Amino acid sequence: MDLPHINSTALISNDPKIIEQVQRAFQMNELVDVIATKDEADMLSIELPELIIIDFTNWELAFTVLDRIIEDPWLHYQNIITICSSYEVAHRIEGHRAISLIGAVSRYDLDKDLPVLLDLIRRNRQLLFHRGYETVVSDQISGRYTISNSLHEIEALINLICSYLFNTNRINVSRRNRLKVALTELLVNALEHGNCGIGFEEKQEWLESGKKITELIKQKLTLPENATKVIAFNYEINRDYSDFYIEDQGEGFDWKTYMNPDSEVLYTTVSGRGVIMARSSTARLEYNEKGNRVRCSIDHQEPVSNSFPAVLNHLVPEDVTEGMTILRQGDRSTYLYFIIKGRFMVTVDDKPMSILTPDDIFMGEMSFLLNGRRSATITALSSGQLIKISKKEFIGVIRKYPYYTLYLARLLARRVNQLNG
Repeated sequence: MDLPHINSTALISNDPKIIEQVQRAFQMNELVDVIATKDEADMLSIELPELIIIDFTNWELAFTVLDRIIEDPWLHYQNIITICSSYEVAHRIEGHRAISLIGAVSRYDLDKDLPVLLDLIRRNRQLLFHRGYETVVSDQISGRYTISNSLHEIEALINLICSYLFNTNRINVSRRNRLKVALTELLVNALEHGNCGIGFEEKQEWLESGKKITELIKQKLTLPENATKVIAFNYEINRDYSDFYIEDQGEGFDWKTYMNPDSEVLYTTVSGRGVIMARSSTARLEYNEKGNRVRCSIDHQEPVSNSFPAVLNHLVPEDVTEGMTILRQGDRSTYLYFIIKGRFMVTVDDKPMSILTPDDIFMGEMSFLLNGRRSATITALSSGQLIKISKKEFIGVIRKYPYYTLYLARLLARRVNQLNG
């Protein structure tokens, strides 16, 4: 079965061997643009690739690109894979809140690990969010993925899911971090204790000897009874909440001991900490009787934009109240608005047409850009916040950051396509 393809990728590298290895990992119909010099880094703001692969074996070039991404993370939020000489460097980069990292690959394992990450992305293509190119942010998506007992794969899948939920404004930074903790604990438990059968005492003894847990996992996976085991991972992302289902092929465990918040065992033992952390980081946590299948759920936040373009940082957001008319049909177009928070009804000739939220990014941009009169009336359905942008301010933004012209042109084309439906 043919997998969905990744539309556009930028590879930041000038190492011929790494360039060849990366290009070999992509399918024939997938476009990979190579950025080999600092001067070419401006292409990121013009092309806005879905995926960026940064070779950190060339620090000067890599950090030039990284600085560009951090400068305006709203625009340069793209999912990133890093190629590093060590995983220590990779995790230091991951710690920056502006970076949407899918995974890190060692340059020495590139041929082995990069195809795995790209396959994971293709199989979960719907999670590869691309602001301004989406026709609509779907209220409901679901997916199934089989993890082949790989910590590398687990980390990438969690990053992809959490980045998608954050970029679609379903969760904020705090909830994103808490969800990462919960899914990491549950999936690593499924691998370590479930499929590999590693008990707490065995793990503690191994760690106290100065060895890494990854070495014990690899050792356990060489056993014939563990080699073919997998972890089933399902997700259902709805408008108001998300559900995640994890099932391993182990013997299960006595989960009931760790689900009672008043239980003395929670405060007297260090085993089961993963379950306790997951329980405190999610809205709901449920196990099957055997203890090898768990469902965890999170609730989404009210419509609010997690970030906005750096070019608007100097403008003060305006509060709106429920029932307020923002734009009136037939009025002259002198402002457009960036939506930070709230829900807004669009009516034409007093007939409801659609509802705008922060997912729609702007309101009033069509008549504003086309120098026309307002084609609809927009009324606040809830309290919210908007950034009001005048033509003078807009022209100043375009002069300083000309690549926003192309972004808004693409956004306008998207709106026209939606109207032509």
